[in-house]
Amino acid sequence: MPNRHERRKAAVFERTITTPAEFQALDSICAWKGCTAIGDQQHGKPYLPKGWTALLLFWAEKAPNDFSDVMDSDMLRDCVLCPEHTAMLDNLLKPLPSRSLDQHEGGA
Repeated sequence: MPNRHERRKAAVFERTITTPAEFQALDSICAWKGCTAIGDQQHGKPYLPKGWTALLLFWAEKAPNDFSDVMDSDMLRDCVLCPEHTAMLDNLLKPLPSRSLDQHEGGA
């Protein structure tokens, strides 16, 4: 059994704001815990190869007109998933009501 000090350890997170140039220079690394897949580089810049997906999780009182309406403090996660983990996440979700929406390219 952990002692009382071990039970009280807290994770520390740091939120930073990057410039668009700094953001574009970042590698596209799969956000799945334990995955080390990295998206390809093209002309010295990262890009998402076919099959990779962007995932943006945020809270909003109502559906926003575009993502610029979402406050930074309401964004829970902005990341990418490799094809393997895109399929794994897709298999965990309920099917979409329309088959035309459910039949996306490169997905499960």
